[in-house]
Amino acid sequence: MRGLKGSVPFLLFLVVLLFGCGGSKPTEPTGGGNNQGGGTQLVIPKLYINEFMASNRKTLADEYGEYDDWIEIYNDEDKDVRLLGLYLTDNLRIPDKWPFPDVTIKAKGFIIVWADGTPDQGIMHASFKLSKTGEEIGLVASDGKTVIDSVKFRTQQPDISFGRYPDGGIDWFECIPTPGKPNRRR
Repeated sequence: MRGLKGSVPFLLFLVVLLFGCGGSKPTEPTGGGNNQGGGTQLVIPKLYINEFMASNRKTLADEYGEYDDWIEIYNDEDKDVRLLGLYLTDNLRIPDKWPFPDVTIKAKGFIIVWADGTPDQGIMHASFKLSKTGEEIGLVASDGKTVIDSVKFRTQQPDISFGRYPDGGIDWFECIPTPGKPNRRR
């Protein structure tokens, strides 16, 4: 009996070593979070779809003078975040619809993506347009399936943006358009 008692801790050590300590590591963020951990777990930066305009008639023109729909991404990190490898979509069933180019968003900064369906106009022009009658927008991690942040919206009014207040917050409001700047409620 004495030999068996001494081997119990050793057996428990082997079980823990072989099968782990139990528990699970999160792999899916709930939106705009930072799931960091060891191994192959994704690092999810605190990025948010912060403001968008799906009916831009005269508010903001792109570099061609066109009034296209736009999406603002906000970086709530205290460091710059490289967007290469992330995706933007208007259909979460196709999460990897438009890959971000090799651009960096500054700490606590903003970046604008033109949702005009003309990617040949420049690196910040997405391959899709937004529907002013409503749809969804998703920001997707580098694995092409983990949703960092998303929003579903209904019919939008011309030249009125829809955004979070405060920036990166939970609640969405009609906004005075402030592309590239902190949001302001109407």
